[in-house]
Parts: sequence; structure tokens; C-alpha cells
Amino acid sequence: MIALIIFALGIYLKVSTWTKGNLHGITKHKEIAFLKLIFGIIFSKHIIEVIKILILDVILQRRIFHQDKVRWVMHTLIIIGFLGLLLIVEPFSIIFHGTEFGTIYPQGIFADFFGLLLLMGLSIAVLRRFILKAKQLRSSLDDTISLLLLFVVVASGFIVEAVRFIDIKPTIDVIYSFFGYWLSGFVASSWSIYHDDLWLIHALISSAFLAYIPFSKFFHIIATPITILISSYEEEHGKVM
Repeated sequence: MIALIIFALGIYLKVSTWTKGNLHGITKHKEIAFLKLIFGIIFSKHIIEVIKILILDVILQRRIFHQDKVRWVMHTLIIIGFLGLLLIVEPFSIIFHGTEFGTIYPQGIFADFFGLLLLMGLSIAVLRRFILKAKQLRSSLDDTISLLLLFVVVASGFIVEAVRFIDIKPTIDVIYSFFGYWLSGFVASSWSIYHDDLWLIHALISSAFLAYIPFSKFFHIIATPITILISSYEEEHGKVM
């Protein structure tokens, strides 16, 4: 809860910074006006074009594709994995918590699929930045903290899942969590007694990362779509910020 409050406060501070100047001549309640602007753009007649830009420039990173194929694969895996967990898995877990879907366990499928994509992308990033030490990369403290923190969050999540599956019979819901179930085959059975401790560590690190997002480099994953939305609107109606 504390991490969520810090996250929300960080988002509010970012929005306040963006709207520091006048917004359509508005000087009061600028944050509310900003949200109205965003929703107005989203539900405008240009929504198809906006979606096209978001898919090509934000998710598929077409500009990076023409510059560096390895970097493109890395960025695409990270963005799709991150957004999938944030926008699909988390809301699904909250809305459909405890809901039965017959022989299908969509939460396990989505969580492992997007989590695995994110882990693969982060692994490439760690390899390039800290092992291969690509010359064109310039690591700041924020880059290092953001990358390692998210990597530990994802990796520890799969470890906790694998440890949980050690003493569980292969039921439908377990099998649908395909990567965690496969990983459990490489974990010693004695690790099962550490499940609660590992889960607590994972929860604390995840909370720390959630609180850090608005102040980190990863915030651009949230900010970039908003910037594109505003830019597309300004091309049609003139400068608004």
C-alpha cells in the first residue's frame, strides 16, 4: 500500500511538472485539464491513427529496428513484457481473482508468457551492459538501479513460483504456468521450506520497484505514449503545452 501511494504521488508530481505552464490558457486545476485533454485525444476521430502510432513507435519500436536489430529485440521484449504484466496480468488478477474458467487458467498463461518475454529482454540488457559492455552504452546510476531492480523482481517471481510448485501435483492451473512449472524441475525439494521467505523478499523488492517507477528511466514506457498522443493532437490543433 505504501509503495502504491508513493507510485501515485510520483505520477502526480510528473503530471504537475508537465502542466507547469498554461494549458489551453488554464491556470487552475491543470492536472484535471490535462487528464481531460488525454481522454479527449484518445476518444477523438483520430483514434485509429493514434493506435497505429502507439503500436509501431511505442510497442514495435520501428525506429530502433532500422538502427540496431539486437537492441530492437531487447526493447521490444521488455516493453511488451512490461506492458503485458502491467495492463493485462495485474488487472486480470484483481478483477477475476478466484474466478474459475473451466480447464483453462488464463492468469498463469499470461503471467508466465509476459514475464518470460520481460526476463528475456532484461537478460539481453544485462548481458550487453555489464558483460559485453557495448561501447555505445553509457550507464548512469538510474540505468543500473532500474535495470537490476526489475531483473531481480522478475527473476525472483519465477523462483518463488518454481519453489511453490515443488510439492504440488501437476494440476491444470500449475501446468498452465508453463515456465514456473518447468523451472521447478531444477529446484531442490528442500527449497520448499523457504517459499514464504522467498515470497516476502520478492514482495518487498516488487514494492520498492513500483515506488521507484515514476522516478526512474522506466517511466518513459508510460510517458512515451502520452507524449505521442499530445504530439498527434498538436499537429492537428496547434500547440497545447
